[in-house]
Amino acid sequence: MVGVTFGQDATDYRIDVVENSVTGSTTGSDTVKYNGTLRFNVVKTIGQGDPEYLTESQVSVNVSSGSGTITVSNDIENKSFEANVSDSTDDSALIKVSDKATGKDIIQTVVLFSKPGEPGEPGEPGEPGEFGISYKLVLSSPTIKHKDGDYYPDTIEVKLVKVYGNTEMQNYSVTEAKEVDSNWQFKYSVDGNSEQDLDVNFITKSVILSAENTIRVELDYNGTLVDTETITIYENGMNGTSGVSYSINVTNCDIEGDSDNGFHGNCSWYITMKQGLMEPVKLSVSQTEATFTCNGESYVGNSIATDSSENTYSLDILDTDPVYSSFGLITMRSSSGEFLASQVIPFAIEGHTGPEGEKGDKGDKGDKGDKGDKGDKGDKGDTGPQGPAGPAGSAQTLSGSPLRMRGTWSGNNEDYYDGKVADTDGVKWQDIVLYGNKYYVLVNRESLLSSTNGSTITPSATDYWQEMAVNENFVADKIAANQAYIEELSSKEVVITDNDTVVAGMTSGSQLVHSNLPSSVNKGDIRIWAGEFSGGNLATAPFTVTNKGDLVAHEATLYNATFYAANATI
Repeated sequence: MVGVTFGQDATDYRIDVVENSVTGSTTGSDTVKYNGTLRFNVVKTIGQGDPEYLTESQVSVNVSSGSGTITVSNDIENKSFEANVSDSTDDSALIKVSDKATGKDIIQTVVLFSKPGEPGEPGEPGEPGEFGISYKLVLSSPTIKHKDGDYYPDTIEVKLVKVYGNTEMQNYSVTEAKEVDSNWQFKYSVDGNSEQDLDVNFITKSVILSAENTIRVELDYNGTLVDTETITIYENGMNGTSGVSYSINVTNCDIEGDSDNGFHGNCSWYITMKQGLMEPVKLSVSQTEATFTCNGESYVGNSIATDSSENTYSLDILDTDPVYSSFGLITMRSSSGEFLASQVIPFAIEGHTGPEGEKGDKGDKGDKGDKGDKGDKGDKGDTGPQGPAGPAGSAQTLSGSPLRMRGTWSGNNEDYYDGKVADTDGVKWQDIVLYGNKYYVLVNRESLLSSTNGSTITPSATDYWQEMAVNENFVADKIAANQAYIEELSSKEVVITDNDTVVAGMTSGSQLVHSNLPSSVNKGDIRIWAGEFSGGNLATAPFTVTNKGDLVAHEATLYNATFYAANATI
């Protein structure tokens, strides 16, 4: 039940019935009379703003029904109008609302009353009447976008919705509504011209092509107007009644590999359009185009496949034509080339699991030996001569362009690299920056710096930078880094190795599935250790600290140490 006024921001009106206690009864005759209260709101919305509940100072409200008496009042505190119906002979009421300033009608609707139930046997009460019912007209989209000869969408579905109180109970197509009750009539008019009967379930493309500005759709019942909707056609540069957004929905992504051998696998997706508060609609593959890029370059190993029955896209990255980047970029455009949406797809990095060795039998715990005497400290040896300088190393080139987080964008693009040219440290980094609470990765440094004012173009320029679908919180199963600064680290176990030999570490005592410390090692109450341990027992290491703070060191040099004799053994 919507009326539309055109302007820079469209104005919507609606009537919300919040109470309908009007029911019919017979008293000594066959004539049914309806009595009760009808409460409703008149709501105005401009563009995407908050709804405004109108009062009698802004609108005039008229409620009519048969030969009965109806009094209308405005309950300002509850933001509603109240109509008290007395002895009406009709089973419905017409609510008509007009603008008090201009006197023009802005919206009207028909509300049905509850009919009396069937009478029972003498002396028994009749069946309760039905709950109040209303009907409204619903369109699949209130707007059509016209650009470069194309219309989005190019058909509009029309439905009749049956409402019990405030609950939408049932939807009918145009043909279904006429089959249920032949009194329902659907009409449309183009740009204010004469009305035409609507006998199909859609405003067709041929009707849309004949319109320049608006298409008005009307719902009548036995010649009485029930509801109207207006479809607005917008050209380039005109403001729509509601915003349109596009989203890429990835249904499957099994692309995996590593930077040495490349990444390969399959990825599939589809794109949806959402207008205002309406449900998202999947777009047809005939209306859109897709590209897949890695490091700013299109993947040429295999073409993107489409499924017109499901309106989905898919891409197979072959083993014979892998990509050497840890993520890819899906970009969607309309069939006319207009950018719609893009999304970064991270690839899974394969791990390397070694063979599991046979578990030996656990030996008996040996007796702890006596602590030996501390030996004399040896003299410090002379410093050896400095060796000759080694040959200069070559610039490092890592396959797959390793990513590098650079923090907030500095304002100078010469500070960043796109993975194609080595940085001053010899590594071909691909830099990621934070700009406007979003992360962007540099994909085309050469073109960026060669363009006008290239050093200061912001990362939101999609030809040179690409927005990434990540945020400040990053979760990964494994992370490998040559250098890392971690301000706060929480861990159950830290193991330090020299090649494949465990030489030191810290542990919580928990038994972990993935750890360089074998699960058979007896950790006991040891929390910190250094040096070689034997027999699978951390307590045999030459330096240990327990969970109570007890320290054992086979050799120690202490400076400015204080011993408390009451608790120390010297």
